[in-house]
Amino acid sequence: MESWSNLFEFKEIYTSDFLLKILDINDLQSIFELLKNDEVVQYLDTQKHLDLKDTALFLTQLITNFNNQYNLPIGIYNPDKQLIGFINLHSFNFKHRFLSFTLAVNQNYWGKRIIKLAFEFVINALFQNFNFHRIEAQVHINNLRSLKFFQKFGFITEGIQKENFLIENTFFDCYAIAKINTNSAKNI
Repeated sequence: MESWSNLFEFKEIYTSDFLLKILDINDLQSIFELLKNDEVVQYLDTQKHLDLKDTALFLTQLITNFNNQYNLPIGIYNPDKQLIGFINLHSFNFKHRFLSFTLAVNQNYWGKRIIKLAFEFVINALFQNFNFHRIEAQVHINNLRSLKFFQKFGFITEGIQKENFLIENTFFDCYAIAKINTNSAKNI
């Protein structure tokens, strides 16, 4: 079992199917391409990026938060080392052993095997290597594609949070989803 502090020492993991590594400034252009897409950002907690300046601010904040151990922004790369998405782990509660995440994926990779493998790898590592008990997220009420994706990995819908997302001056409900590590109680 890894210690909590080792979680923030993560650098990269390379498999034959994907590469996972901490996002850095070299990912600026790729993140811009991802977050300028209306289809990608419509359900994320960020505005559409209009230029590289928007993305530089976004990425700088992610990196600063990582350096302060507030989040873990993991880039998902294809075997050619092109960024195709990211999973940002955040809202860590080490006492109660849970965290939240955000997943953003290049539209060309929606439903592709590589995303499933990378996501599953991260979730399993959090449960098996770091003994998290609970991993949770919020899914926009209209984002049924993401909801179904997470359900395939054993995430359950715990309820609906009323008017939880504010997008373009309109409040939207969201699904509260979570996955519980049933083996974590054995390792207290």
